Amino acid sequence: MEKRIYSLNLIAYVAMRTNLTPTIGRDESGIFYATFPEVRGVAYAIRDWKKNKCSVEIHTFLNEYKDLRERINEIRKEG
Repeated sequence: MEKRIYSLNLIAYVAMRTNLTPTIGRDESGIFYATFPEVRGVAYAIRDWKKNKCSVEIHTFLNEYKDLRERINEIRKEG
């Protein structure tokens, strides 16, 4: 089973680092989360994030974050 990631910052970072598009879901409480395929790149990105060893091109990260927020808002509109 794929792990759920609830942090929008972490989701955006992993998506940016891996060029993978996460699957967005909503849990029983109505809180949004994302899942990624279980591949090494995702695990490495999460590890770097947790060790505070990540550096990003801020414009790229913010664009990824914005796209993520827009996708979540579209899901909210759909119900």
